[in-house]
Amino acid sequence: MTKYIRQVAEWGVGPETSTAQAHHYRLTNVLLLFMFFAGILETIACFLTGAIDAAILNTTAPLVFGGGLLLMKTGRTVLARLFVTSISYTAGYAMVASLGPESYFQFIFLFAGAFGLALFSLEEKWLLAFGLISPVLCFVLLEVTDYAPVLGMSRAALGGGQLVAMRIVSMFMIWSLMVFHFFYFIR
Repeated sequence: MTKYIRQVAEWGVGPETSTAQAHHYRLTNVLLLFMFFAGILETIACFLTGAIDAAILNTTAPLVFGGGLLLMKTGRTVLARLFVTSISYTAGYAMVASLGPESYFQFIFLFAGAFGLALFSLEEKWLLAFGLISPVLCFVLLEVTDYAPVLGMSRAALGGGQLVAMRIVSMFMIWSLMVFHFFYFIR
């Protein structure tokens, strides 16, 4: 399995790729691979807790992250990173609006702001700014619109236990992501 992860990590890295950029590509690829599987688990959690609209929307997560990986593999690295960032924040906004402020999923946007640093290098100033500002903008829009559902979705009517279950799954996925990245890149 480690061999496969190393192969995927190298997608998009060519002989002309700078060392710094190659590092960002590897980080992006490993992040996308992890998020591909995490998206599946998060979708299952949404279905099991009764957040059906959010679950249906989240079924696109493996397609988005897998599509980003395939774009990286073909060398379309800027398109891959913009594709994943744009769709993730748009779908994330709709999902959080459907779940409501009591789900605390809006704080995932603030955590997601760090992905801009992982996906874009300091040389890609405009892309980096986009990656850093987008989650903050989504968070502010959620607060200003009072979490009004969008894209034809309805507000999920989840009980306290269901919300706790979703938060536990989400925080476990974020924790796993961080531990996995530190383990993979530091070892």
